[in-house]
Amino acid sequence: MTKKDNQRVEKDQFGEVHIPAGAYWGCQTARAREAAINQPGSSRQHLLDALLMIKKAAAIANFELGTLELITSRSIRQCCDEITSGQFRDQFLTDRFVGSGSCLVDNINEVLANRANETLGGKIGQFEYVHPIAHVNLNQTNDDIYPSAIRVAILLSMRDLELVLLDLERLLRRKSLEFERIVKVGRISLRDSLPVTLGQEFNAYATAIEKALRQLKEAASELLEINLGAAYVGSGLGTSLAFADKTLNQLRQLTGLPIRLPDDYFRITQSMADYVRYASALKLLALELVKIGNDLRLLNSGPSGGLGEIKMPTQISQVMPAPLSNRENHILLNSLIMASIQVISNENTVSLCAQGGQLENNPNLPLIAESILGSIELLQSTLQAFNQKCLSLVTADQAQCRRVLLNSENVALILIEYIGEEKTAQILSESTRSGKTIEELVLQQNLMTREAFEKSMYLRPLTRPGQNIPGKHNTRETTT
Repeated sequence: MTKKDNQRVEKDQFGEVHIPAGAYWGCQTARAREAAINQPGSSRQHLLDALLMIKKAAAIANFELGTLELITSRSIRQCCDEITSGQFRDQFLTDRFVGSGSCLVDNINEVLANRANETLGGKIGQFEYVHPIAHVNLNQTNDDIYPSAIRVAILLSMRDLELVLLDLERLLRRKSLEFERIVKVGRISLRDSLPVTLGQEFNAYATAIEKALRQLKEAASELLEINLGAAYVGSGLGTSLAFADKTLNQLRQLTGLPIRLPDDYFRITQSMADYVRYASALKLLALELVKIGNDLRLLNSGPSGGLGEIKMPTQISQVMPAPLSNRENHILLNSLIMASIQVISNENTVSLCAQGGQLENNPNLPLIAESILGSIELLQSTLQAFNQKCLSLVTADQAQCRRVLLNSENVALILIEYIGEEKTAQILSESTRSGKTIEELVLQQNLMTREAFEKSMYLRPLTRPGQNIPGKHNTRETTT
């Protein structure tokens, strides 16, 4: 190695490479950077942390097997801890789509080796004490370490997503209890239908999220099988089951995950079905979120031209000209819908990548990882803000719900029992023509007293299975 103008020159089988003198990465990383198309995304950090956990577990396992000296094992483990804590993160520069993941693993091997040499008194770039392949990558190949890290990264990332989904379900259940006595018009194809309660609508949203989370956890269980020991094609050539077992045990302790070795190494190396299943579960969740988001936007529509049955917290636009400066701009709800649509799109990407493998290898793994980890991160961050700053502050406009209900054709089911079918038809027709409410017309024409009308309009029994249509001969509750 030579130094020139704050650079060092390293050599590999392809010739000389110029590297910044203080950089912990080396030749392979430099060559990968030359092929870079995109800068690393934030979702790649989860994958980096998973790879560091595997490197640390492997260093411990190799020492226990007697293939790595204690001082070397300790130095590698120390460097893994340093990077995990936030140091040297700027040393990982390889493009996430170059080299089918191998470039990122090479980058990690070089940074760990250079930093470990430095802690042992060596010089960066010379690898006197710790070598990136002979020591850091001992008993490992990029083709089993990288897929293993993807699975670990997904499972670890899911922990935060699961928490916000549980919070979402809890908030929806809480709102369903808060709104359980508010009767409103149900709608089919946006046309008035039989009454429901606002609480029933919100409880249905909560149940949909509960089921989507259950399906997501079931799909995640398939990712607990990891590739450790598969080597290049699944045969395990060049490694040992003892190494895989010991590394697995260490990784279980580091991650807290019940990960296991696969029943069929060749299947897990070739097939991307486990990733597709998980991406599909994310898609189903996203579809539910879009449906819920669209419903909330519709229920909140108005103030004069929409439904207006709920009120959502507003973010006032600072850029709209007067008199529109007070226009409601529901940023968080819109963000949730758009984020969910992106997740739906990412599922299609994973499917296309999965069918693009040939024989013992799938070169599209980096894009699969980017799509799934990106979806998890996007949903987690978007839902966290939505839960705290939007959904938790939703309220009901009970007066508007009742106003719309009493002006709907549902009332005809009740009025027929009191004023007859012919008079009811006349009232409905006049209400449509004049714009007056049914209640106003009934009271103006002295067809019923106000007390009798309000008593007859207790429609909550209609929202319960097995209830008769209320009428003057039916026994029912009289409180609202």
